[in-house]
Amino acid sequence: MAPGWVEFQECNREIFEQIARDCFYSPAMPMTKIFREVCPPLVKHWYQRWSHPSFWSGNFTNWEAAAAECSGYDAFSILESVKRSALMVKKGVAAFERDSVVFDEPEYSWPLLSTLLHAAGVNGGRLRVMDFGGSLGSTYFQHRPWLRDLPEVRWCVVEQEHFVECGREHFQDGDLRFYHSIAECVEKEQPDVALLSSVLGYLPDPQKVVSDVINGGFDYVVVDRTGFVRGEKERITVQRVPPDIYSASYPCRFLNKADLIRRLSEYYELQAVFPAVDQAPPFAEFAGLSFKRRAGVTPS
Repeated sequence: MAPGWVEFQECNREIFEQIARDCFYSPAMPMTKIFREVCPPLVKHWYQRWSHPSFWSGNFTNWEAAAAECSGYDAFSILESVKRSALMVKKGVAAFERDSVVFDEPEYSWPLLSTLLHAAGVNGGRLRVMDFGGSLGSTYFQHRPWLRDLPEVRWCVVEQEHFVECGREHFQDGDLRFYHSIAECVEKEQPDVALLSSVLGYLPDPQKVVSDVINGGFDYVVVDRTGFVRGEKERITVQRVPPDIYSASYPCRFLNKADLIRRLSEYYELQAVFPAVDQAPPFAEFAGLSFKRRAGVTPS
């Protein structure tokens, strides 16, 4: 076995592209395409994990300082990338997409599914979810196979205006809806579950959203794929996205897990803490939290 395959986590794109050039090169086929065609699934998994992580840097005193170091991103190109991948999922060409990356094999968040199905069970099979920052329904489509047998599903994505417009035009149906705000969603749908997946760390003021969720009267709250510091003080960084996904850099906050649990525990009982799929930098971890509203406790 070649040395480059033994210490696999140290491999990078250049190594694999050189292998492809030496053995399989065709001018008509890009190196990334060759790699996908010739490498076994386990090799591709580790290659993607170690050579294409998002990169976090810095420890900024405030959000504005981190934002000043970011190159920003083309909101339209990101939307188009997500839309293209989401349409593949909707049409059944791909199993699911995450952050515009498509996956061929199904993958589920079992802790999230357990909360969703429990919520449906205590409501006679009725499930209504407010998915804050839910893109074009990524989590809905990913877990849809487990929701099809429920007599009533209403998955409500709260997103930025351009995502809402795109979602309503290309994805909205009887089960999937799009809204501009938590308040609008609550007024029209009365959802039972609030889902905050990979979103709190990208907000200038995550505490305001947490307060809006508490005031929304949800019976269940699931915080998934969220970055938490391993120490006590939250950390604001700049995240750079791998260019083969899309070119962008933006502020990213790693929260204090204990503080978030303490805030929600005023009104909710913590049901579970579970690991998330994301690869974290050394100073942090990605995790999920599941909460159920305390009986007889309502916001003042």
